[in-house]
Amino acid sequence: MADKTMKLEIMSPDRNFYTGEVTMAEFNTTEGYIGVYPEHIPLAVILSPGVLVIHEPGGDCLLYTSPSPRD
Repeated sequence: MADKTMKLEIMSPDRNFYTGEVTMAEFNTTEGYIGVYPEHIPLAVILSPGVLVIHEPGGDCLLYTSPSPRD
């Protein structure tokens, strides 16, 4: 059975940071660390600085968010 996927979009005010089909995403938000699986309700959060773990069908992708230089 193939893994279910979901569309993940990570955006900043000035550009689209990431768009892709993923099997899971883990990230730090202003409310705490969360993981999201396919079939989760639609979600919009503010990311906090830290590591984003994006589980893609072909392998994992690690990204890092840092504080905005405008702060």
